Amino acid sequence: KVEKSMAKATPDGAKLNGNGSGEIKIRYSARSMAAQRKRLGLSAENMGKLFGVSGHTIYGWETGGSRPRNGQMPAIAAVRKLGKVEAAAIVESLSG
Repeated sequence: KVEKSMAKATPDGAKLNGNGSGEIKIRYSARSMAAQRKRLGLSAENMGKLFGVSGHTIYGWETGGSRPRNGQMPAIAAVRKLGKVEAAAIVESLSG
């Protein structure tokens, strides 16, 4: 999964929680998810491979029908830092 290949990434949009717990909060929007997939030139199925979910799940996230679980948010933040070539290479290795 992306978490392994992007373990050291600092999430875009991440902020420390104001209660001093050091918990990182990652922002998410359906429109942003669709824009990231388009930017990377990936199908919903291939985008799903990055997160370990189905293409149908990605479609649900993009349309606002559902939301990613909290455990998936670090991977979503890591994908924001990927370029087309990197994303394609990760998908290819996962399809292997």
